[in-house]
Amino acid sequence: MSWFISSVELLGLALVVLLLPVPGGNLRASEDRSPLDTDSAYETTPALHSTAPVLGPILAPVQIELFLPVGSTLSTQILPVLLRLAREAQDVRLTYHLVPVGSTQADRGAQILWEAWLKDRFWPVCEFLHSHPDLVLPENEPALLQALASLGVAQAPLREALKVHRHALKVAEEWRSQRPIVSYPPEVWINGKRLRSVQKEDPLRLEIAQARERAQELLSDGVPPDKVYDRLLRKERPGEQARGATFIDSPGEPGGHAGRAFIEVQDAPSRGPRVAPVRLVLFGAMDLYGTHAFATPLRQVISRHPDRLCLYFKHVPTTAASRQTALLLAQLGRVSPEKFFQAYDLLSQALDHQFRLNQTEVTRLLAQVGVDPRKLAAAAERDAQRLVDGDIAQAQSLGLTNGPALAVNGILLRSVPSIDALDSLVRAELDLGFLERLRQRRTETHGKGPASPGRPAP
Repeated sequence: MSWFISSVELLGLALVVLLLPVPGGNLRASEDRSPLDTDSAYETTPALHSTAPVLGPILAPVQIELFLPVGSTLSTQILPVLLRLAREAQDVRLTYHLVPVGSTQADRGAQILWEAWLKDRFWPVCEFLHSHPDLVLPENEPALLQALASLGVAQAPLREALKVHRHALKVAEEWRSQRPIVSYPPEVWINGKRLRSVQKEDPLRLEIAQARERAQELLSDGVPPDKVYDRLLRKERPGEQARGATFIDSPGEPGGHAGRAFIEVQDAPSRGPRVAPVRLVLFGAMDLYGTHAFATPLRQVISRHPDRLCLYFKHVPTTAASRQTALLLAQLGRVSPEKFFQAYDLLSQALDHQFRLNQTEVTRLLAQVGVDPRKLAAAAERDAQRLVDGDIAQAQSLGLTNGPALAVNGILLRSVPSIDALDSLVRAELDLGFLERLRQRRTETHGKGPASPGRPAP
């Protein structure tokens, strides 16, 4: 009997050991994971991504998401600090999202990191690559392979993976799933709060402490640990729902919006009949990916409702370079709305592969639609300043001070909607009918955004 009891005890001890969480989490790629394994249990909620390398406790009150391309200065500076802080804190979880765009180092670095992830060597390799980005360049491959071999990544498989771009498709798929929610990497999110400029240790410690405090307040109020991140994300970016991110005013029953913004479009270029029952107004900068991200759902939804939607564009540049592009395009919109939208289509296609277009690329694409960029620039300095300044002023009066936005009959959407979500909202507007839309014009606010921000009235 004593032998039997001892065996049971040993079996129980073995099970306990097997169930203990592994430091750094399970770092194998998604195809190697069970959908119900311990590490992915919380990450299958909408708030967190389930196929990214992680480091730290599953239900940590501080969740830090990293969008750091290899080779960027911010990435090199901030990653070692965050790794050290996470390892010290014990209640911080890092999630790393591969960013393969922006440079050769970013592209090759993401593929190398995928190979390291498959070999359970992700975090040592990640830290090394961000500390030595020059080694990622093709001409330095021998030195890179030798260095990574000392970290446990075999040279021959990695050399072959890079030669045939074995992981390029997987990396691209992962990036496409993240791209609509990322403005301009490198970025760091701490419990949903987007940081782009904090690089030093003390400010980061403060941000983490504040995030911890906000999370603890929710836990004290009875919010379940697996819902804390979702709640914090909604609080940081109202209207974004756990990475689904769509509506400032979520579409409900037809006519359910408490207030709509009045948007002056008399001088804006348009595509579609101006008497269409649904007016779509896109605010943004056509040389930046953030605005381009709206293009796919807009294109698909407009094609589903021919002659019933009209798209307008309002220029809201946020940098000096974008302003120069905005002036050119505003002038083009004045003289030829048709060519403006031809340029809109070309710029959008170019932004499928990069985050921003420089002035040389913009002028080259304008030439393809039969426009002389030099003549356009000369006229823009004289005529387009007022148009762009007017668009910026109207966007600011609506509270649109950072990033692009879309208005559907005055209903403001700050984040990129899915095709189905946008189509649902458009159909609801079409179902209202002329008299109902006319009645709702009484609730429009002129240049002050929705009269009752938040969710629609019941």
